[in-house]
Amino acid sequence: MKKVTIFFDLEGWWEAPYRGKFDLNKNVNKILKILDKHKAKAVFNTCGVVVEFFPGLVKKIYENGHEIASHGYRHENFIQLPSKTLNNILKKTEDLIKEVTSSKPVGVRCPWLLHNQKVYSVIKSRSYKWVSNQYTPFPELFENPFNAYPLIDVHRLAKIAVKLQHTFFYPRKPFYKNGLLEIPLFSSMDGDLLSLVSAEQKSPKSLLNFALNTLKKQFNNSKSYFNLNFHPWLIGSSNRAILLDNTLKYASNKDIEFVLARDLIK
Repeated sequence: MKKVTIFFDLEGWWEAPYRGKFDLNKNVNKILKILDKHKAKAVFNTCGVVVEFFPGLVKKIYENGHEIASHGYRHENFIQLPSKTLNNILKKTEDLIKEVTSSKPVGVRCPWLLHNQKVYSVIKSRSYKWVSNQYTPFPELFENPFNAYPLIDVHRLAKIAVKLQHTFFYPRKPFYKNGLLEIPLFSSMDGDLLSLVSAEQKSPKSLLNFALNTLKKQFNNSKSYFNLNFHPWLIGSSNRAILLDNTLKYASNKDIEFVLARDLIK
């Protein structure tokens, strides 16, 4: 039986204000209904500022059985922060989450997946158990009908290089390193698949089909473990929730078990 973890990076509009504000409650509640439909629990990597402005929403996510992890306070670039500042940011976010859920988060996903040894040292010092930042581009992304690679020879060479890297160097399952469980991303993020658009803008059907087929392919190529990686502002807005619904429908028809990141800790 394959284990599957669903991640959502819950950062609201603070991560990229140029996309404009949107109805975060509506987006997340739409996602929660889809998760409930497929009897799936998910991990919400949550920015502290979201907890601060939407405590009721975060509490609802937690009480529905989902896991709340840290994603920084305001989606900061962790590698550019002094250790003391990063420590304070993590603590501030922990305190906000704990105030709403009565539970300290055990996992961290770094904003933009940016991390280094200093960042991991601070995370470990705060007694976190898991991180999820390792990410290698997937060769399927070069098949995107809206890709920005106009030169076919360069396009082909880049695809071969990524495929070789992914085949020979990318981990096949979560692994421990320096006392932390690293849970690599085993699927393309929704932003890579659908491009970054405003929450109001619809995605063309051809792009939604490409995204679904890509996730199916990545799922089928995985071994005993797989994860999915989304952003509520994108996957939950406009016409894109159908992609989440269809992806979970496809996975649910296989021999799988939905698990939270905390369930993977030994």
